Formats: sequence, C-alpha cells, structure tokens
Amino acid sequence: MFEQVGRAFLAYGRAMAKAIGIEQVLRLALMEHEVRKAVEAGAPVDGEKFSQKLLRMDFGQLLQQVYQKYGLESEFLAVVRTAKDARDYMAHNFWVGHLGNLRSERGLDIILRHCGVIEKQIDRVSDYIVERTGVDAWRFIGFIDERADNKAAHEGWEAFLAVSEASFERP
Repeated sequence: MFEQVGRAFLAYGRAMAKAIGIEQVLRLALMEHEVRKAVEAGAPVDGEKFSQKLLRMDFGQLLQQVYQKYGLESEFLAVVRTAKDARDYMAHNFWVGHLGNLRSERGLDIILRHCGVIEKQIDRVSDYIVERTGVDAWRFIGFIDERADNKAAHEGWEAFLAVSEASFERP
C-alpha cells in the first residue's frame, strides 16, 4: 500500500505543478506580446525588467492582462478561471476531503482518479491558452531544458538550502 500512497502524492504533485504552470503560460504570452509590440515599433525590449514585472503579478492579474492585450472574448476569462479554481482547490481543499482516502486501496484509487481528472482539465486549459494566444510554449520548455544542468544555478540553490537548513539547527 505504501507504493500506492507514493503514486497518489506523485499524481497530486504532477496535477498541482501543471495547475501552477498555467501562470507560466500566461507570463509567456505576455512576454511574447511585449516583444512583438517592441519589434513592430522598432524599439528595444528590456526583457529582464519586464520579466520581473511579470513575476510580481498573480494569476488574476496575468489573466486580465492576457485577456486585454490579446483582445480576447469573455469566454477566455471563464475557461482560464477554471484552471485557477482547480489550482486553488488543490492548494486549499484537496487534502481536506482526501486524507482519509490515503488509508485504503479504494480511497487511493479515488485520489489517483481525481488527480487525473484535474490534470486533464488543466491540460485542456493550457492547450486553449496556446490556441487563443499563439504562445510558443516549446521555447520555454527549451529554456528550462538548457538550465537543467546549470552548475551556477545548482550551486545557488545549494547555498540557499545550506543557510535554510542551518537555521533549523538548535544552538
């Protein structure tokens, strides 16, 4: 049963990561819009400054900006809000109803199925955003792949974790 519990947590993590990823797709759409607008105007783009601005925006702000800048129909707001609702549910309420399900095979199956339903919903919303905005999500995936073995990034994380871990040690 322990293996099945692990599968339930993996399914939850995968669905939650995808739900959180919707925000990244919205950020990508806004970045591509900003770059396209600058190129058309023959102006330089301060990608770093704009990226920092995007990172400070929450889901609702990102959604509203994509909706406005791409001139999308109100249906877009409704569809993408389903992903936000799924993310919020998973973050705040999912385990309230499922903690007991971790203790039986039947309950674990229910968790796996529930995560699968949410994951499919999120995948559809992500595809919908790409379809409506034309954002090139593969470019972002390539960027992430390039950073997978980034020695400096790993060292930075390790330094951060060392400080964090040390803060939990007793004097």
